[in-house]
Amino acid sequence: MSQGFSAEDGATAAVESELGAGAQLLESVDGLFSTSYRELCRVAASIRRADAHATISTSTLIHETWIKLARSTALKPRGNT
Repeated sequence: MSQGFSAEDGATAAVESELGAGAQLLESVDGLFSTSYRELCRVAASIRRADAHATISTSTLIHETWIKLARSTALKPRGNT
């Protein structure tokens, strides 16, 4: 049995590299989501405190804002153009 580098080893290394990059991307997206959500909570709570007679709950305000952000074309991934 040879201890050399085979094509299979190269393919395995490429897949592991891609998986590592994917995991880093997921960590980045998760961090961005967490930070954004905390900031939305802070802003929503501030808005609620500023208007004691507001009829919308903090949770509803956060969720409605998140939906608008998710639908925003400025946040959509761009193609390879």
